[in-house]
Amino acid sequence: METELCSNYVDGSFKASPVEKSFNILLEWEVHDSGNVNAGAFELQRKMGSDGSFQSVNTGCIRQNGNLLSCTDMDLYKGYSEEFASVESVMYELYSNSSGSGKVRCDDTRLEYTTNAVRRTWGSIKALFQ
Repeated sequence: METELCSNYVDGSFKASPVEKSFNILLEWEVHDSGNVNAGAFELQRKMGSDGSFQSVNTGCIRQNGNLLSCTDMDLYKGYSEEFASVESVMYELYSNSSGSGKVRCDDTRLEYTTNAVRRTWGSIKALFQ
């Protein structure tokens, strides 16, 4: 079943892009046959910068619209001890899951992400006084 899920995945369609006017990242990918796909059968993992380990992305965010599946990663807020924001590389991996075959990696994508802890914190403080 796993091999079928990854073979149903459209090679090269896994993309990550920043969501305009937010601090989130939109992940999108396509499948050949939408009738043969359950959004819950996919898993996303993320690795920030030079951090050596991948972490699971909340898969409850996966939505299906025909052959297009998407997920908005809203968990990128990262406490940052420095005064200024910094740019980090974020890598995502897409996996398919099945109870019989386990987890199989389908694809990966990466982009540069600007941490925004200072701006977001200042915005929260400013909002308190409005």
